[in-house]
Amino acid sequence: MLNTGKGKVYMKRDGFEVAIEKFRGVIDTIPLPPELKRPVTIANLFSEHYLPIKDIMRVLDESYENVVLSLISQRAVQDRRRHLARIFQGVDRRRKLSNSQQ
Repeated sequence: MLNTGKGKVYMKRDGFEVAIEKFRGVIDTIPLPPELKRPVTIANLFSEHYLPIKDIMRVLDESYENVVLSLISQRAVQDRRRHLARIFQGVDRRRKLSNSQQ
């Protein structure tokens, strides 16, 4: 267990800090819009049913990135990124190789 000094205690699971407080997900997901049902389901499987991220990926056929972002958005895990102001939010500016360079 980790004490952050902010009054909250976290434990580590799958490399993420998980709040020991129970995830308080939505009891009934039927009235939720479709774009919120998946993140709530992912957070519920992780927090209430203690499924590891790999199992959630397999069961729901989701990518690692989508599962982790859903857990962060539902506040089931702490965001590990250090420079939150630098998080990529815009257009991907990496240069793409043209057909002649491949």
